Amino acid sequence: ITMAGRARELAESVGDERNQRLALALAGSCEKERGNYAQALAHWEAARDIDASSGAEQMELMDRTSIAGIEALMGRTAEARRGFHSVLPPARAMDWHLVTWSAHFGLGHIFERDDPDSAVAHYEIALAEIERAGESIGGEAVQTSYLSGRRRFYFEEVARYYASRRAADPGGGWSERAFVTMERAKARGLARLLETSVAGMGSAEEDDVLAALYSLDESETDYAVHRRELERLLAGETALLRLEKRYLRADGGVVWADVSSILVRDGHGAPRFLIG
Repeated sequence: ITMAGRARELAESVGDERNQRLALALAGSCEKERGNYAQALAHWEAARDIDASSGAEQMELMDRTSIAGIEALMGRTAEARRGFHSVLPPARAMDWHLVTWSAHFGLGHIFERDDPDSAVAHYEIALAEIERAGESIGGEAVQTSYLSGRRRFYFEEVARYYASRRAADPGGGWSERAFVTMERAKARGLARLLETSVAGMGSAEEDDVLAALYSLDESETDYAVHRRELERLLAGETALLRLEKRYLRADGGVVWADVSSILVRDGHGAPRFLIG
């Protein structure tokens, strides 16, 4: 925060609005992580004003999305909902997926406790928007890039929410929703999503549900082979994905599975999820 403040002072001294805005955004993000939401909000609002005055429409939309997220954290639900909704029409007009899925994800988070159906609707729109973004699934970049990591976060959080709903609504098919969400992420190229431990990232019950779905034995898993076969399936070179996987049960037992899957695509030919 001190560095961000100094950077802002230097940028102001030379009339560099772009770096003023970057410094404000950095300070806002830092204050948000520290739980200082009022300070974070002030920084992001100042960044928004700079972007609005300079005509940086996309950055202004990002600022407004961040402001809505902070308002949600502050308990200002009505303001947050208005903020998220307000960025959706211009984001769609610009075909800017990042703001669109971020806003829907924020709305889903707001509705989680009181209106699960609305939460699901917004989460599903957000995930569909991520899938429509059209980034390549090939190469190491998909495992290391910032945006790929951001996508993993969204899929993982939605799957965790679905798993958490199981206790309140045992017959609602929430475990199946969590499974399908993870398969959709895998179909986008995040081959190791939730195939490793998720311990410590949620409640014990949520971790149990997810671990029961995907707890692969790392020592017996050839991810290079899995990824190569997945890429062949996504490229249309084969109609069936068949892999041998060793799963570890929560009680310490081992289950070997001969897994066969087919790929489901949407109306545009984009991968949706695997059924197997």
